[in-house]
Amino acid sequence: MFGVANVPTPPLLPKEKPSTEMFGVANVPTPPLLPKEKPSTEIFGVANVPTPLPLPKEKPSTEMFGESVAQRPEELVTRIKPLSAIFAKSHRSAAAAAPTPTGEPPQPHGRSRTEGEEKTRVNISAHTFKPEAASPAAHAERTVVKHFNEVGRRAHNPQEAFPSFSLEPAKAPKARSPVWRFVFRASLVLGLVSMTALMAAFGNGSLLVTALPTVVFILAILLFRLPLRTSTLCLLFLMLVCDYLPEGPHSGLWASPLAPIANLLFLNLSASTGISLLRLTGLDAAVILLLFVGIWRRAFRVEHLDPPGTPSVRQLNFLLVLQFAVVLALDVWGVATGGDFNEALWQLRQMLLFPVMGFFFLHAIPGRTEDFRLIARVIVAAAVVKSIIGVYFMRAIVWPNGWEVEFTTSHSDTLLFVPVLTMAVALVFERPIAKTLWHLPLWVPIVFLGMKYNDRRLAYVALVISIITVLVMLPWSRIKRSAFQALVVLSPIFSLYVAVGWKADALHHNPIWGPAQMIKSLIKGDPNQTGADYRDMENFNVLYTWSENAILPLGFGHRFQEPIVLPDISFIMPTYQFHPHNTILWMWTIGGLFGFTAMFLPVVALIFFAARSYPRTLHPVDRTAIFTALSFVITYLAQCWGDMGTRSYFGSMGLALSLTVISKLAVRSGAWPAPHKHPLA
Repeated sequence: MFGVANVPTPPLLPKEKPSTEMFGVANVPTPPLLPKEKPSTEIFGVANVPTPLPLPKEKPSTEMFGESVAQRPEELVTRIKPLSAIFAKSHRSAAAAAPTPTGEPPQPHGRSRTEGEEKTRVNISAHTFKPEAASPAAHAERTVVKHFNEVGRRAHNPQEAFPSFSLEPAKAPKARSPVWRFVFRASLVLGLVSMTALMAAFGNGSLLVTALPTVVFILAILLFRLPLRTSTLCLLFLMLVCDYLPEGPHSGLWASPLAPIANLLFLNLSASTGISLLRLTGLDAAVILLLFVGIWRRAFRVEHLDPPGTPSVRQLNFLLVLQFAVVLALDVWGVATGGDFNEALWQLRQMLLFPVMGFFFLHAIPGRTEDFRLIARVIVAAAVVKSIIGVYFMRAIVWPNGWEVEFTTSHSDTLLFVPVLTMAVALVFERPIAKTLWHLPLWVPIVFLGMKYNDRRLAYVALVISIITVLVMLPWSRIKRSAFQALVVLSPIFSLYVAVGWKADALHHNPIWGPAQMIKSLIKGDPNQTGADYRDMENFNVLYTWSENAILPLGFGHRFQEPIVLPDISFIMPTYQFHPHNTILWMWTIGGLFGFTAMFLPVVALIFFAARSYPRTLHPVDRTAIFTALSFVITYLAQCWGDMGTRSYFGSMGLALSLTVISKLAVRSGAWPAPHKHPLA
């Protein structure tokens, strides 16, 4: 054709399309796609990276990570930065291995593109992005792309990408000079010797006063070396097992082997050292020292001993601060209106200790389940030791001598016995298996016998109310249903027993009618007193004093008035007019409506958060801890109503510990949101 011999057209290769020419260059057949991959495209100027299938639940490209780019561009950039290193690595490996659609080798980043490509692609070499219209979404995407390019450039040089990265082995920190170490230790020894000599001179040769600096030095070393949780629980154990001297333990007839430690803990240091300026107890000094250790570790970030734990409820922290401020204000007001400063210190000491110990426990106890288990072991061990001391006192000293005593250990031990027994009852309902309950027969009878010999009516009242609280809050189960059926069946028999025992005055010494006579004494008063009951007359006097100060609070440091003259008990308690038995009515008189509310509001909030936390808590130990804390609150309020509960160290320390347990569990269980340090946290 046209003078040129026709060349026969060669046959087509199998499975290939007819070859055509474009711009004088023969097209190379397009290779088949890999299975399960979409046709490859070019991203950021790199040839043929197979596009992965979109993950489920992804939104269109206008949204990334489920959030609109146009609404939160800065947060999008912040959240996508950790993925940049992974993206750059896969970007380089894919660019080195993947062929182009035309079969040509990969082009450099700055290759020329068509006009259509320039509208939608990024020129990586110039670090620019050309959007069609400016918007917050475009600004965010431009920032992300710039960051990707920078990471891709730095990935070739780890030292540039990570300034702290080094291929050289890490150097060991420099050791302290032995000279300075020797000087420091010599200074400590010299200071200890000087303080010992000074105390020996001022202590008139007393061995206890002379040894006091050495004991304090050893304790200080232990406090700075041990975790705060360990130091706190050790102090709590000593406080619980020692004789509570402010209440005349063992009816003043005997001193236990722990009496020397009790003298250091519960008596003013001025009495044991002879230094009048030390007007605080050893327990107060130990608390102050622990607070100093905690503040020092927080300031210098010593976290290897006290790792951060579960945060606490911020509202409870605010209530603790409010109570502390109100107590101080009422002290100033009371002294300014003629109150006695010394008696004011005795009235408010434990009220001030409660918020201080509350903050300290919140910092020292992380709030994990193993922490609650350890606390339970400490208080059970203390209750067993205290019960053994009481049983020994009753059987080996009181009975052989034919004495009659009102109590064996102290009034405040009710705050120890009742929560521990409630813990045992709650554990039976929460986890009724042999692995959990095998140890209960070993210590429950001992603690119950110690509570019986201590002979406090309020202990039985608090124990019954605590068990009823456990039964009401428990979810319905076979054991709970059986317990309620038994109560319904036995209620007529119990009513008949109380009615018969009420009339059996001549048989009240018979232990069979003991519970009935105790119920009668709670309603009618002490049967051994002639005339009106002392507590009823005292409550009337306190209410009369409140009526005389109904508008403005009385303040700390004052005594209640006596329109009804009480029997003289000054030979037992010289300052009885400053410390009535019913401290709830007394705190209402001292603080007025606002002051009383502020002082007892943390207790009410504790009950509220415990009720919210229990349904959301799953572990049996945590649920038992909630019941134990509620039992302590119930016992504390009973003590405040009838036995000077606000004057006891057991009350303030135990209430602070209960508040810590509930506050930690409220946040950990989700019953209350954790406090946020940052708006976006």
